[in-house]
Amino acid sequence: MAKIKVKVPATTANLGPGFDVLGMALNLYNTVTLEECDQPGWIIDVKGEGEDLIPRDSSNLVARTIIYLLEKTDYQIKGFKLCLDNKIPFQRGLGSSAGAIVGGLVAANALVGQAFSLDELLQMAVDIEGHPDNVAAALFGGVVIVAQHDHSLIYSRFVPQRGLKITAVIPDFCLSTQQARSVLPKKVPLSDAVFNMGHLALLITALRDGDWELLGAALHDRLHQPYRCPLVPGLVD
Repeated sequence: MAKIKVKVPATTANLGPGFDVLGMALNLYNTVTLEECDQPGWIIDVKGEGEDLIPRDSSNLVARTIIYLLEKTDYQIKGFKLCLDNKIPFQRGLGSSAGAIVGGLVAANALVGQAFSLDELLQMAVDIEGHPDNVAAALFGGVVIVAQHDHSLIYSRFVPQRGLKITAVIPDFCLSTQQARSVLPKKVPLSDAVFNMGHLALLITALRDGDWELLGAALHDRLHQPYRCPLVPGLVD
């Protein structure tokens, strides 16, 4: 019986002006272990972050993602044991859903002999998640810029200069991606779009060159942060 183990990183997306196009992987990991077994159905064990909240049936996001990929093949689904060792905080803005999706896709793809390319896995992940920034960073690591081009996704990946350290301030409450996206306006002023384009270009330059003084100035945003700040108690105080 096959047994597959996948480590998938936490991610931070947007990074200020890079709304829905920029993501970065962090040195914090969930581990997904997938094992075939003779017993029909799913046996799901969850420990660590979210263990009291994550379902242990076929509605589990990792399980649903595995099924999603396997149904694209002629692989005969039998029984599976799924062990999730979670270090990524659940619904705290560090890509827990992206980690679940990428972990499930990579594990299932290994099960079927790497039937799908990384580009195909990325498209599947975006189809499930709905936006590319976190899933791209979870899949490729480093800093990833990703955009829709015609009917496909294009992306570029790089590793930021040494010396960059991340501190995550994690509040003691959950905020779902759906809720965070629901407060965003459908239209924004042209001046705000231009502001973000300029700051995003500077942000990528700062990360590539290790210009940390420029990085501080480049993180400003007008497309999503002003609308989301009120959702986080104490953030605007």
